[in-house]
Amino acid sequence: AAESRLRDAERWLDAAADTAERQEPPPTEMVVVDEEQFRLLPGAIAAARAYYAGALGDVPGTMEYARQALDLIPENDHFMRTIPTALLGLAYLTVGDLDEAHRSMGAGMASLQSADDITSSIGIAPILANIRIAQGRLSEAIGTYERALQLATNQGELAREGVADLYLGLSELHHERGNPETAT
Repeated sequence: AAESRLRDAERWLDAAADTAERQEPPPTEMVVVDEEQFRLLPGAIAAARAYYAGALGDVPGTMEYARQALDLIPENDHFMRTIPTALLGLAYLTVGDLDEAHRSMGAGMASLQSADDITSSIGIAPILANIRIAQGRLSEAIGTYERALQLATNQGELAREGVADLYLGLSELHHERGNPETAT
């Protein structure tokens, strides 16, 4: 059903673009209530297509649509850019490009912070730390956990979700490095 709905939305966009080029009013069936949201619709559709491709396991499609969404969504729209940025990072992770995965997931985390979604931002930290662990960069992984814990601490009660995962990851890393007291 998702594919059908996405095609419907794209057809409406195509009809609106055709009438705009001919300087005609939009089709009578279409009512645009919020012009700003309507302008963002192509980026939202591309982001939805990236998500859909990811759900189907289509890694090249995920990458293509995520990049398309990032090209269409304004740089300052941190909230809208988060999903395609994170999906691109996961796609890079899937194909084993750990440097690009870390870069993209880090950008997704920064977008979430800019959008004041601290809880979701904290949720990305274990992914970033695991990428660094896979690269053998344990000190950087520890730093990732520590920065996320500081971010959570600065938020007080609002950021409790995900904090246990941060402490667990940090504890595992200290245990791995032979520091049982710190791990405890």
